[in-house]
Amino acid sequence: MKTTLQDTLLVLLLFAVPSASATAQSTYCIPQHGGQIVAPILTSVSLGTINNTGTTAPLVPSGYSDYTALQTTLAVGPSYTLTIGSGDAWPHNFAAWVDLDHDQRFSDIERVGLAQMGGGAYTISFTFSIPPNALNGPTRLRIRGVEEPFGPWTLSNDPCIPFTYGEAEDYTVVITGGGDDDAGLSAFLSPISSVGLGVEPVTVRIENKGSIALSNLQVQLTVDGLLGPVEVVPGTLQPGASVDHTFQTTVDHTGTACHLINATLLTPDSRSENNTLIIDACGLDPITGSDVWYIHSDQFQVMETYSSGTTNESTMNTVFGQGNWQLGHFETINVAQVFGPGTCTIFIDGTSLDVDPLMDFLTVHGETVERWVAAGGKLFLNSSPDSQDFTGHVRLDLGFGGVSIAQGYSVSFARPYGTHPIHTGPYQPIGSEWVAFYYGNGVLHGEGLTKVNVENNDDNFGGPTVDLPTLAEMDWGAGKVLFGTIGPSELFGPEAMNDRANILDHITDCSINTTSIGSWDVASGPEAYPNPTRGELRIACANGVEPITVSVHDLLGARIAMPYTLGDDQVIVHADACASGSYVVSLGYRNGVQQHVRFVRE
Repeated sequence: MKTTLQDTLLVLLLFAVPSASATAQSTYCIPQHGGQIVAPILTSVSLGTINNTGTTAPLVPSGYSDYTALQTTLAVGPSYTLTIGSGDAWPHNFAAWVDLDHDQRFSDIERVGLAQMGGGAYTISFTFSIPPNALNGPTRLRIRGVEEPFGPWTLSNDPCIPFTYGEAEDYTVVITGGGDDDAGLSAFLSPISSVGLGVEPVTVRIENKGSIALSNLQVQLTVDGLLGPVEVVPGTLQPGASVDHTFQTTVDHTGTACHLINATLLTPDSRSENNTLIIDACGLDPITGSDVWYIHSDQFQVMETYSSGTTNESTMNTVFGQGNWQLGHFETINVAQVFGPGTCTIFIDGTSLDVDPLMDFLTVHGETVERWVAAGGKLFLNSSPDSQDFTGHVRLDLGFGGVSIAQGYSVSFARPYGTHPIHTGPYQPIGSEWVAFYYGNGVLHGEGLTKVNVENNDDNFGGPTVDLPTLAEMDWGAGKVLFGTIGPSELFGPEAMNDRANILDHITDCSINTTSIGSWDVASGPEAYPNPTRGELRIACANGVEPITVSVHDLLGARIAMPYTLGDDQVIVHADACASGSYVVSLGYRNGVQQHVRFVRE
């Protein structure tokens, strides 16, 4: 059997990207603070029967304290006063949130107070009431005090992202007089934008966020404006439980069609805002080209932030060769062409004054960028904000399921983290620490990130070791994203620039079906026999070219431990060691080419 484009697309589908709208948070985020705490920031909290005084130090060195064993009851309607005490007269702002819908997140509408403590005061109070649509039962109260960050972010606080200096405490409040019934749509499980979509089922996850059991839940699907039948979710959904419901209607994504899919819960409950879920799912063209782009703004400079020294453009020349890459700008590029199947690698830099144009670009084209990566593209998305005020918030949202940059977190020292090919890439030395004023003005925050480089302020300034990422990696569908908060390259020495070159070198290959090995066209594929097999599967090596990696996955994408033997002219997979079913063998070659062979174990 030969590897065909259909087989290749199947393998890409196995690693399809989870939809950003389907991201669910299973636990409360834990805030981190990396600076040396020279005075207690939160010393007392008073609300109802909660009276926690004398808390002169956080329970966790990074500035977090779990006091959820302390609780008070709050009824819908009356006014309550939350009083916060501090031991530091330095300007801080304080904020508090109550998780009214029990979704383990703190939204802006759940914030019950935000103010700066100043003028020599050591206490601050918030007066608030619980709205009628709050859900009954125990939930989380979060209080956070952070140093008023430099720059334009007056009163910028956040329940989750890192701050240089700050402290956070959690408590429990029990809500009464609100709602008991709340079923919500929390995720689209299928379809999701990926290569190789066909006629796909539509599956959504329904969660019972209330305090009573729910049954006879009615749901309806709308595809491109066409209403489907009303369906009843079978069984009873207990409080805190979830169920995955697959609609009778399927969606035809044959080719590269996009469809707007809307799922709606029709059963009335206490909160209607989580009863609708919308996704625009697309069948994607696979990446087949090798074009390379470097993109930034044309508003503030011709090349980069400063006019002298080593630039990103010289690093692009080092890695790809002069004339082998293209320069584009947020304001003028043909987005469909650049983020199309002919492009393999893109370096987007929104550093310093470029951060506002970057965020403007992502606001309009973020979904296109995500789909291009899901189709197999390799992206380095970097921004080191320079006190910009794009949103008036200290968080810059980059997309990709909730990845963000915490602005104003100044990083003067950074270092490699763990083991990663970037650390041993072709450009050496990279050293054990990089120093610049500033190396970066932000750190990364989000789920699903693999740390590559981290800030190293603690070794030089004191404070807890939090290892907040300045460079992190994420697999997204068939592609890969490297997120960075690394500052202008003119500020760095040769070791840090070697690291930057290794970053770009890491995302240079997107070949899946068009690269040749010698005179052998990979698209023709290797021959595998016998197929189906009851024992050994033999895969011929064309022209004596042997793979250097062999792996086996099932059709759900799970890796299967299956022994194999590399011979002079063939790979022998010992399939008798696995259960009956369909599998995919992936062969990797020294030049980065991947081949995939589907076979059946009888």
